[in-house]
Amino acid sequence: MKILVTAFVYLGEDAGSTHVFEIWRHLAKQHQVTILLPQASEIQVQTFNQIISPRVIRFVPGTRRWPGGGLVRRFGYVLTAAWYEFYVFGYLVGHAVDAIYVRLMYSSISPLFFRWFHRPYVVEVNGLAHLGSVVLRRNLLIRLTMSWQALIERRILRGARQVVTVTEKLSQVLSRIYGLERQSITVVPNGADPDLFQPIDSARQTVSLEPQTIYLGFAGHLAPWQGIEYVVRALALLPKDVQALVIGQGPMKQAWESLAAELGVADRCRFTGLVPYPQVPIYLNACDIMVAPFTARRNADLGISPLKLYEYMACAKPVLTTDVPGVAEVVRKYDCGLVVPAEDAQELAKGVTQLLQRRAEWAAMGQRGRQAVIDGFSWAAQAAKVERVVLAAAKRS
Repeated sequence: MKILVTAFVYLGEDAGSTHVFEIWRHLAKQHQVTILLPQASEIQVQTFNQIISPRVIRFVPGTRRWPGGGLVRRFGYVLTAAWYEFYVFGYLVGHAVDAIYVRLMYSSISPLFFRWFHRPYVVEVNGLAHLGSVVLRRNLLIRLTMSWQALIERRILRGARQVVTVTEKLSQVLSRIYGLERQSITVVPNGADPDLFQPIDSARQTVSLEPQTIYLGFAGHLAPWQGIEYVVRALALLPKDVQALVIGQGPMKQAWESLAAELGVADRCRFTGLVPYPQVPIYLNACDIMVAPFTARRNADLGISPLKLYEYMACAKPVLTTDVPGVAEVVRKYDCGLVVPAEDAQELAKGVTQLLQRRAEWAAMGQRGRQAVIDGFSWAAQAAKVERVVLAAAKRS
């Protein structure tokens, strides 16, 4: 089957691109898949071409991320996203496909016209412009833009053969806000590749970490809702032999580095910057306890299904996370770590202390987490769920 995947995510820069890459890497083995992505750097392209066939990914010309920040970056995003959507339309004019899989973004417009091509489409939803228009009340222009996008979002979702979400809570919100029938929504959580993310004995020496130090590890996009602020503040409450390794890049990196300096823990909080995807498992394995300190304010409304959680578990590491839907129940169900209240540095520090006291249990916690990924949260298993949805949608055309 010929499947077109539209996903305006920058390869190798965030969890969204990893989700797209992993799902369709598996499905490309059985189907003729083309993924339209914005342009990436040569290093990122070379890295991912070692894992996935170059014929699967097509980079849309003229969509490279604009340099700089602030309004320039936002304006660049709007222009490149608009051009990307126009390119999708042009691609369908010149290429026959059996089904279209859309990763819904705030900029998505092209699905409104898919009916012209008489091809079924499936929509994957990870967030909603409707909720963004409510939250961003302080900026009238952004709120109006997102309100308009919410109207488009409604049309796109109601025209889809099937909708895929990453959390059960998000599926409930879609049903309530947009009136979608529950049977038209399939929940497919994120996952991890247990062959790539697995225990590595020599990891600490590889990344030059002190052998006697306890390292709290985090890997992901450094955005406000990740809650790294509370890890930095917790370090100030913990013994000096406890340090943090923050793996990733994002808009909050500089602010959190400044906070670490302000609290006097800059020498105990190492920010690595962006790490190539194939090397991330080495950094995770170099740590002792992996943290996922999500804030409640942004994450509780829709629930979350973070890649980092499953990658931590696949590496057989004990996990310390916050009481947010989508992560808390997984850690509790598989008894692979501890759950603490969100947005509370003191509680986070207490959680670290409790895990240190239970050090003899780390191996068992890690093994339970890894087995859970192997049994039900591997990318191969999640890709099979997506495949069933797309095949069913194509058969109804």
